[in-house]
Amino acid sequence: MRRLLPAAGARVLVAPAAGAAALLMASGWLADPGIGYVVGCVAATAMAAVAGFRWTPVGLRTPLAVALAALGALALVAGRVEVRRTRFIRDPTAVGGAQSAAQRGRLRDRADAELRALRAGAHRALAAPADPVEAVSALERAIGDVEHRAALVTRGDTLLAWAGTLHADPRSLVGASGAVATAFGLTLYAAADSAGAHAVASSLLYAAPPADRLTRGLAQRLPGDEIAEGFAFGPPGDSAGPGVLVYRDAGRPLFVARALVPSSGEVSFRLLERARVRVGLTLLIALVAFLVTVARRDAGPLAAAAGVLVVLRCIAVVPLSEFSTRTRLFDAALYFFPAGHAYTANAGALVLTSAVALLAVLLIVRRLGTRPPRVVGAVLAALTIGAGPFIVGALARGITPPADGAAGALWVIWTLPLCLSATALLALASWAGRLALGGRRGMYPSVGPAVALLAALVAPLVWRAPGQFPPWYAWAWMVAVGALVLARPSRRSLLAAATVAGLG
Repeated sequence: MRRLLPAAGARVLVAPAAGAAALLMASGWLADPGIGYVVGCVAATAMAAVAGFRWTPVGLRTPLAVALAALGALALVAGRVEVRRTRFIRDPTAVGGAQSAAQRGRLRDRADAELRALRAGAHRALAAPADPVEAVSALERAIGDVEHRAALVTRGDTLLAWAGTLHADPRSLVGASGAVATAFGLTLYAAADSAGAHAVASSLLYAAPPADRLTRGLAQRLPGDEIAEGFAFGPPGDSAGPGVLVYRDAGRPLFVARALVPSSGEVSFRLLERARVRVGLTLLIALVAFLVTVARRDAGPLAAAAGVLVVLRCIAVVPLSEFSTRTRLFDAALYFFPAGHAYTANAGALVLTSAVALLAVLLIVRRLGTRPPRVVGAVLAALTIGAGPFIVGALARGITPPADGAAGALWVIWTLPLCLSATALLALASWAGRLALGGRRGMYPSVGPAVALLAALVAPLVWRAPGQFPPWYAWAWMVAVGALVLARPSRRSLLAAATVAGLG
């Protein structure tokens, strides 16, 4: 392999170092949002791009370009949030008024389209066949959305057909169109008459709490905005003031709507909460691409070691618990192991930490090979065999099942990080065992997984409530780990370690 000159080797590390700085800045913004982190991230990303174009080897440019593209998108999202926060804080009245006007315009346009659809549905309902079953199918096709809309056909006081979900008293749906308020919410409707038959098509405009937990009205399904989101409705007789939409149909007022603008603190919280998800996803992509970059041989061992430390630092800095509103993977109420601090604060943190640890082990195995002395391998093998099961057992004590029980998704949330942690330990133990054996032949690689499979099959037979196993059962897993550690070199070593970890 071509050896780099000292000066050239130093230049190769400029782009990864600048990328690492950008990652740390992005993590800092997630922990404590501020324009300074955004500026620092942009500057470090630009420096990494220039250095990557000039000095980075060709083999590192593709993953580095992916990392820098993700960091650029991250800086764009974070910068936009900072600009919107600053604008709103400086003049909340003007910004809130502009966003309210935009929301009122969306509601007016959507209500116009809904009334047109309801009128068309009412006219089609008049042509429904006489057969009740066929009439229901025809009405459902006429309204389209059977969850939020309804259609009924009457002749005099007789109900001929009905389909969909009606959220109001049908006796109150009088006139050609209107909006009826009930305890459930606000219903918009349109009617049509022909040859003594009367058809009404209705749509849920707004579901009042707590009915909004069951369904959402038309106004609540509009695309929201962090600054103006949601509406307060009133009867058409309410006095209209500035910033109020008086919705009219053919000159007749149907309802009054006012777009809601929360306080500046809540607006700032909404802006950050929504941006954190996008920034978090792009940061994850950037971290993965950065690890791929520093893991290449062209980057050298120093870049690999420093890159792993940088990623671990980012995991510790990012407030992963903030994502618990999006997924239970980051819910500390389901998993929390205090001894690991930020790295085991929730299952998601442990997944990321374990994945990085597994990558670090694989890099060590690949880079060092059989060069360390046998005594080092023997010590590592003894430590991993003896302490590995207890480490994984300690991590498992962070599991907290909810009161309503654990479904399959929770089982995966708990199992994935523990499996990755155990795989990292077993991969290290297997490499250490090969070092300890030197050039001697060991056991077949399949012996460890076979013993682990037998132990897993026996587990339900010897388990005693509440979650206790007989003392001898731990030895079965120590034998499985020992067989894995003392196995002969094989390309399937990582697969064998993952199998034992997964079964465990």
